[in-house]
Parts: sequence; C-alpha cells; structure tokens
Amino acid sequence: MTAQREHGSTRRIRSTRRNGALARGGAVAALLALAGCVDAGTGDGADPAGDVQLPADSVTFAFTPGGTFDAEELTTGSLRVADPAALGGTVWELQDVWMSERELAEVTGSSAGTTLSFTDAQGQGWGLDVEGCGGVWAQDALALDAEGTFSGPEVSTTDIGCPGDVQAMEDFWMWVLPGGGALHVLDGPEVLLLSVPEGRLVPR
Repeated sequence: MTAQREHGSTRRIRSTRRNGALARGGAVAALLALAGCVDAGTGDGADPAGDVQLPADSVTFAFTPGGTFDAEELTTGSLRVADPAALGGTVWELQDVWMSERELAEVTGSSAGTTLSFTDAQGQGWGLDVEGCGGVWAQDALALDAEGTFSGPEVSTTDIGCPGDVQAMEDFWMWVLPGGGALHVLDGPEVLLLSVPEGRLVPR
C-alpha cells in the first residue's frame, strides 16, 4: 500500500486537455467502425474468439500512460481485453470520459488529477490515487473474465482529510468501484479504458 501511494503520488503535469468531447467521440466512433471492434481475446495471446466490445449501459473513463491523447490520431488500432499480468507495475493517468459529451467533473464531481496503478505482475493492490492525497484501493488481485469484466472489489481508503476536489473524486470511486466494471485496452496510442455501470453513477 505504501509503495502504491508513493508511486501514485509522483505525478506528471498533465498537458492541455481535449479539443472537445464531441470531436473526440466522433473520432473514436470512426475508429471503432474502421476496426470493427476486432481482435478479441483474453489479453494473454489467445486467438481471437469474437468481437470485443465495451459493456452496454456503462460509462467509460480513458487513462493513458502519460500526457494526453489526440483523438485525431486514433485512426487505426484494436480493442482488446486488458491483461492483468501485463498491467502489473504500470501507472495510468485519467484523461476524460470516453466518447461522451459530458465533462469529467460532470460525471465524477471533480477534475482532480487521478492515476490508476497496478503494483505487481499478479495485479494485486490495484487502485486509484488522487493528487497524492486521496486514494481508493482494491484489496484483492485483479481478475477479469473473457469479456474484460471484474466483480466489485472490496475497497479501502486512507480518508485523511484532503481538499474538497480531491475528496469528491475519492468519494466517487469509493462508490462506483464496488459495483464492478470492465478493463479494456485500445491499441494505437495506447489507452486503458475503465468502464463502470451507468446506473452506479450519482445523479448530478
């Protein structure tokens, strides 16, 4: 846990955000149409077993290894189920709500800088760090089914009295993660997609 928070708290300055959610949504929609949601698999090198798709009735958040992504560059690529072993030791920065007109703060209640990290090759101790103060951590190893979904984990937080925007982001993930979700990777410019049930969101 300590290593997680130290890793997550070493944050890079995020570059300028999107040119507009609608523009990016259109580019991604074009990408998925071109790619046909192809190259399905389990993330472990298995042969394709069918189309990979994000779960229905969900809201998806886009994370990148660093900086921001440019929607205009998303013209080729494939969507695949994330591989928990490959995620071990990686850190991803939250950029935005994926393919949505809604701003991040409209959905989460905050725009505080957030990272999603996976501490080891077994995928144990994964979770989110918010501005090096708040945090939400799953207690069990990350396990994904063939479609990339995971059961709602038991989560914990330090809850040490962070600034309001940090606390709001922490509260959001404390509520939605126990509802389960899904993890996929979009290749091209690599993007990690974390989907959570739409019905789990707090109305705003």
